[in-house]
Amino acid sequence: MASETFEVAIFMVTAVVAAVILVSAVFPMVNDATETFSQTAAGADSKERTKLTLVNTNLSGPDLKVWLKNTGTGRISVADLNKANFFGGSETVYNIYSRVNSVSSENQWSYSILSGDPEYLNTGDTLEITAKGAFPTLLSGDYAYMSFVLPNGVKVTGTFAPNA
Repeated sequence: MASETFEVAIFMVTAVVAAVILVSAVFPMVNDATETFSQTAAGADSKERTKLTLVNTNLSGPDLKVWLKNTGTGRISVADLNKANFFGGSETVYNIYSRVNSVSSENQWSYSILSGDPEYLNTGDTLEITAKGAFPTLLSGDYAYMSFVLPNGVKVTGTFAPNA
């Protein structure tokens, strides 16, 4: 009788130890998977709420002005705008531009928020981008190209003829 009780106690202790080992091995994997799913969902939500629409362009010599309107449901922070990438040029010369506060030389771009909060590009606000670069002229017959990419991967592209 005492030996049966002792055997049951040993089996119970073994079962508890096995359960603890199993939980300690599985829990970190479940936690990592949950964290990955949460990050993916947050990234998808950010992309879904962010939408920029190309409103107008004006290319005069090496200077390009682009107006983008925030037509999404989310606002875009100045911090994200500062980390954005601007690409532009012609069919033969296409460059990434450096963001500066005031454009003074080739392959630089700057922006300004034309309305609303100076810390955010809110829904309905317009972003004016000024870039200087190797853009084609009306005489060359080439088209001009530009891409604006936010840190979350949302991209606006445009192909247009130089202005007369």
